[in-house]
Amino acid sequence: MQFQNTGEKLINEIECYQQAYGVLPEEMQVLEWGYDSGVGPFYEKKNDSTYTVYFCLGFDEYYIYDSEQKEWYDFP
Repeated sequence: MQFQNTGEKLINEIECYQQAYGVLPEEMQVLEWGYDSGVGPFYEKKNDSTYTVYFCLGFDEYYIYDSEQKEWYDFP
């Protein structure tokens, strides 16, 4: 899936940032990420060790990566 490939690139940037600085980025702007399609990917830090990357596919429809589970899933 195209979304997943793009999302994996962002996940790689997040993981590299975490390895370099020992923390997750607070917001996406600190990453060297220049991709903006309007649907995502978007980044959200959940706590000090977990985050989500997601795409907005429509009204209340998302494709989400959960770093804790290390899996992509559709919502709802």
